[in-house]
Amino acid sequence: MENLLKQKKSLLMLLFGIVLIMGIGFAAYGQQLKISDTSSIITSWNVYIKSIDSDASDEWVTGSSIIDKTTNLKADLTTELKYPGDNVVYTITLRNGGSADAILRTIDLIASNDNTVINYKYLTKTGVETVDSNLIKQEIMQLNSNEEKSFRLKVEYDPTKTGTATQEQKQNSLKIDIVYDSVEE
Repeated sequence: MENLLKQKKSLLMLLFGIVLIMGIGFAAYGQQLKISDTSSIITSWNVYIKSIDSDASDEWVTGSSIIDKTTNLKADLTTELKYPGDNVVYTITLRNGGSADAILRTIDLIASNDNTVINYKYLTKTGVETVDSNLIKQEIMQLNSNEEKSFRLKVEYDPTKTGTATQEQKQNSLKIDIVYDSVEE
């Protein structure tokens, strides 16, 4: 009888242990496993014309500029030239103050009058003159975050012209519009 009582106690302890293990297992299974991670990428866009400096060929030649404050990527350049060969070289400095890299898409030049007296030329780093806008794009194609780059634009009274030019032909207003996009990954 004692043996039977020991078997019942052992069986009862075994059942109690099984119920306890099942309870712990159910509790663990019933809890939600939460894995959370928060990450955010904050980029800012701030590409703009920082400055435009002009260098006139002679004292009677004038060159001025006004940066459009609504976009900061447009400007008006006004030049007054008197004689063939007169010129103004504008140094246009662009800045990327944002955290996103940018790539130059286009530089549009729009003259106030369409005449053959005034020429517009980009100057390369070596001073070579070109009217090919692709060359300027190659020189300053990408503007990385917190980077500045400059290019030069020459406005010149055509030195090969002879005869008298009208005052309107000697005075010209040029609008420059620079278009940037973010760099594709």
